[in-house]
Amino acid sequence: MGRRVSRDELTLSVGQAIRSERLAKGLRQAALAELMDVDPVTVRRWESGLRLPTMVEVANLGSILGSEALCRSLFGKLDVYAENWMGCCDSGYVAYVA
Repeated sequence: MGRRVSRDELTLSVGQAIRSERLAKGLRQAALAELMDVDPVTVRRWESGLRLPTMVEVANLGSILGSEALCRSLFGKLDVYAENWMGCCDSGYVAYVA
């Protein structure tokens, strides 16, 4: 079992993963924000490690960026901080916090 990462390390790691996938898709932060129906500042905060996306936002990120690997990776990282969640499934992206 690996060491538990700090929340700061987690937010930076999640932000880097989001940025990497966004760039791989050739999207600007503003374009991703529009597709997600969030403020562009929200995307900047995710990528800079100032804010973690919610489980629903993670599911939407995976769907929009077309990356099941991203979705699964983020759910795995965020699982440490969530009590109840469902991750990605083969038929799409499903998330909730009960």
